Amino acid sequence: MNNAGITNTLQLIYDQLPLYAEEGGEAESVNIRNKLSDILNKDTQLETSILLVERIYTASGLLDNTLLENGLWRFNSFPAFLMAKSLLSTLMDPKQAVFDTGFWGAHSAYSDTSERQRGVLNYLETHRQKNHQEQALPIRYVHVAWGLIVVDGNVLLRHREDQTRTGLNNYVLIGGRLSQNDLTKAGVNENALSLLQSPMASNNTDAIEVALKREIHEETGLDFNTHYNFIPWRTIKPYTAVEGAGANHALTEYRIHVHHIELTLDGLLALSKSVEEDKNLTWFTLDELEQAKTVDGKMAYIDALIADYPSNEEWQAAVKNIEPSYQGAYPLTEDTNAITLPKSPNQPILYGKTGKERVVDLDLDQDEHSLLTSLCIYAKEQTYRVTSDKVKALPEGWLEVNDVELQSALKKLSVKLRQADCPIIEGYKEQFYRIALEPDQLYFDESMFTYRIENKAKYELVITRASIKTPWLTAENMTFTKSLSNGLSTGLANIAKGNDIDLSVMETINKGLRRDLGPLCRSMGLRRLVRTINNTPTIAIASQQPLSA
Repeated sequence: MNNAGITNTLQLIYDQLPLYAEEGGEAESVNIRNKLSDILNKDTQLETSILLVERIYTASGLLDNTLLENGLWRFNSFPAFLMAKSLLSTLMDPKQAVFDTGFWGAHSAYSDTSERQRGVLNYLETHRQKNHQEQALPIRYVHVAWGLIVVDGNVLLRHREDQTRTGLNNYVLIGGRLSQNDLTKAGVNENALSLLQSPMASNNTDAIEVALKREIHEETGLDFNTHYNFIPWRTIKPYTAVEGAGANHALTEYRIHVHHIELTLDGLLALSKSVEEDKNLTWFTLDELEQAKTVDGKMAYIDALIADYPSNEEWQAAVKNIEPSYQGAYPLTEDTNAITLPKSPNQPILYGKTGKERVVDLDLDQDEHSLLTSLCIYAKEQTYRVTSDKVKALPEGWLEVNDVELQSALKKLSVKLRQADCPIIEGYKEQFYRIALEPDQLYFDESMFTYRIENKAKYELVITRASIKTPWLTAENMTFTKSLSNGLSTGLANIAKGNDIDLSVMETINKGLRRDLGPLCRSMGLRRLVRTINNTPTIAIASQQPLSA
């Protein structure tokens, strides 16, 4: 059928449309096939055209479905009548268009026209999904390779390839969509486009891995093998939603493959630089990932991942069990390597297990003491401020030192410590340094701490550590509060007053100290709250309050 034939056929249908009064509600019911029976017997294409128009009207909600079961067309309202005439007028007139010439052409992302395209598609696809009697079929398939990068308890996400949209989830895990080129590189030489736009592309594991490597390089600059490796973490069941960046927006079926990224040290350091330079990259804490939202309002589009778990409890457990991406363990992990950092250069380092420390008297100068203190601050502190552009804080306790003189001083200090059998500084590639022992084994001088016991609803121990400042880093003073049992608070008060304490009572106090206060003291960098001198227990730090009789 040529254009003229199509126009004439549609005109026949148009002329027989049932009328509907603009006022009063009077409406006709028409059997289109009976009206056109004489022509139907001669024109085999007419029935097809009627069926097509009927399908369009039904999908648009214009016809009374009850009457339609008996072959009658009746519009649901006068506006429905107008809509029906408008649609058919558009179809039968070759000079008619609904959209401007070029409207559906390719436009730059987020242009006004692109946003209007998105609006049209969003309306159509949202209502198509909503109004299907069972389940609407997707018209777009997206195969995704995600990389799960976890450093220092934070997960790396990137702004979606879309403009920021208020109230929408704008961040996703590192990675992205499978492309035709990825399929070709994986050995698909024919029908790559057809495969890509079907559910089957996700079955090509090689192509998914090609996409993952490409996307990670594009988004972070990291190279496979040199900077990272990966292992499969989770394959998400197909997830359908009206989604897509810009005007690439429709009812989409996502097939997502999540991989756990395992960073090398070079990868960790390179990633830190990328995150600093690329404002599209951001960190979510594990708690924020669980909620898919940061405290400052950034929202993650990980709905498919969350929905893949049978319950919220299982999702929470999965997040808590995500392994760190960098597994570069500290070289020194035993408590025999613990150190107490002196408050001033003329004091020795205490090195070794608590109660069996040995004195390491290195005669540090002021610069050496400040450098060692800076490394210790960063290794230990959750809150700190870098106060010099000569150093940069990196993950996993590493400091990047950008000053040649400081690099030289740190190398000399590291050698000095090793020669004293105290190898507590780890260096890498001239400019990267960190303390080589687990942060839990790092302590500050007892003179930097004070305490008080408050009697509120419960007894509470309040420990304060003074601020620590060097030319390069600052850690402000910190205070922690811990509730005490009556027995432990009484025991500490008796120790502070120098009262005699029975051995069995002291054993109970020591158990309470280890169980209730040990983790608190270690987190602050205090080796012990109570030490024994000549068989007499003594509070190791100064009190903030006068002793009562």
